[in-house]
Amino acid sequence: MISETIRKLRKNHGLTQGQVAECIGMERSTYAYYENGRSTPQLELIVRLCRLYNVTMEYIIEGEDDLRKIYMGDSDADFNFDLIPNLLLTEEEKKLILIYRLCNKKHQEEIIEKITELSLM
Repeated sequence: MISETIRKLRKNHGLTQGQVAECIGMERSTYAYYENGRSTPQLELIVRLCRLYNVTMEYIIEGEDDLRKIYMGDSDADFNFDLIPNLLLTEEEKKLILIYRLCNKKHQEEIIEKITELSLM
């Protein structure tokens, strides 16, 4: 079930296995084993995938399809990027979003603060 869910998430986000592997810090071939069900990801990897895709662990593990349950945090709960195809984001914007999602909450707050500061210059 985990393998199907992470494959579905990757494809829904328009990413290759290599791009996901790079974002979460592993070789593409290792990540492919998880998607193909040959290996089961450790908890640390599941957490990274949750951050990358902005979903709960429940979604990754159980494949929960209820959109009310898949988002982590409060502020983004009402917005589903996947419902709007590609949002016309540039590759740089997509990369920024992926990097942001991999950060912990403290670093996310620092990023928002810095971007806000820079945009006011």
